[in-house]
Amino acid sequence: MKISSKYKILGGFGVALLLNFLSALLIWQVLIENKLNSCTNVGMAILIVLEIGALAFLITQCKYIVIENETITFINPLLPFLRQTENWSEYDYYQTVQEDSRGGVYEAIWLIKDNVIKNRISSFYYRNYSDLKREIKADYKSELKLNNFQQIGCLLGMKIKS
Repeated sequence: MKISSKYKILGGFGVALLLNFLSALLIWQVLIENKLNSCTNVGMAILIVLEIGALAFLITQCKYIVIENETITFINPLLPFLRQTENWSEYDYYQTVQEDSRGGVYEAIWLIKDNVIKNRISSFYYRNYSDLKREIKADYKSELKLNNFQQIGCLLGMKIKS
């Protein structure tokens, strides 16, 4: 069995593309068209940081996923030769989490090793999230009940207390 992720255009992937397009358009206007003559070095630095942040968001959060019987592969959307393939035995278990955003609540799968998140799959980014979830071969532990600050801490490397 092999299943591949499908992006939500009106979800996280679309947001990432829109952010990249808008920041690139602003930089184009400033650098090439020179329409914003009063743009200072600080303004330009802010635009460049915005573009780097938008690209980082696309690269880190919107990975293309391929799930097979023995492995799961996360592929970089901009540089597809950069991929991370893991055997299911690399994960101790997985848990689901309800993640809040301004657009609503989304479920995410946290693939965990040594009580730390190793990979994450969110329903905010993938329209076939249910199919991806069904094909995960790691053991399911439970749904985590964490507030937003605890979730951010876990996403930044804090150990999960269950």
